[in-house]
Amino acid sequence: MGNLKVDIIPCLSDNYSYIVSDGNQALVIDPSESKPIINFLEKNNLELKFVLNTHHHFDHVGGNLELKNKYNILIAGNANDKERIPGIDILLNENEKFNFNMNSIEIINVPGHTSECIAFYIKNENIIFTGDSIFSLGCGRLFEGSPQQMWNSICKIKRLPNNTKIYCGHEYTMSNAKFIQSINNNTQIKLKINEIEDLRAKDIPTIPTTVGDEKELNIFFQADQDNIKSLLSKDFLTDEEAFKIIRSAKDVF
Repeated sequence: MGNLKVDIIPCLSDNYSYIVSDGNQALVIDPSESKPIINFLEKNNLELKFVLNTHHHFDHVGGNLELKNKYNILIAGNANDKERIPGIDILLNENEKFNFNMNSIEIINVPGHTSECIAFYIKNENIIFTGDSIFSLGCGRLFEGSPQQMWNSICKIKRLPNNTKIYCGHEYTMSNAKFIQSINNNTQIKLKINEIEDLRAKDIPTIPTTVGDEKELNIFFQADQDNIKSLLSKDFLTDEEAFKIIRSAKDVF
């Protein structure tokens, strides 16, 4: 463990791209735009080998073609999204392994935000890149997928070890925390909001979070808990129904 280095690259207004490096070789996950990526690569003398895309939205693939043209790299993404990912070369399917040097990256389907979202899980490093499927204290808006699909995707992430670090696509943590507080205003979330305020005041990302922390605080992860269902003032909810109510409430929060 510990061979890979993950650097957070802020892009656009609130996006995060990630440069994952092994020695002087690197890949980038979800390059929203090319300039910050190029600047970091050149400053740190890194050789870019691959782009990995979690989904097709422009704020995650906007830098694909510029990086491909400049560095002659290969672009990998969901095989089922090949028509929507610019410059795609490598078609990935669930449970396949993508190899970066000696590092094995597992592909996990996490539909919901879009129909073809995938996450990149590096088991030996205890890290996962979730794009816009899972956020710190939240989950993605359902543009294409169903509530059941997103709940199933969340359950996949919940089954990973608690110490798995989650790197997501946006700095949405404060907004998500305030939403949780509007439903379940407990001491834990108040303390978390203070922590987030301290980090953001110093311009420090709130990412990564961990699977364990999300289980404790992320209300979307807790849609199967009776105490959360009772807060929704609904009886006899299935887990998917509870999740749908929470997601709908967040959409208008």
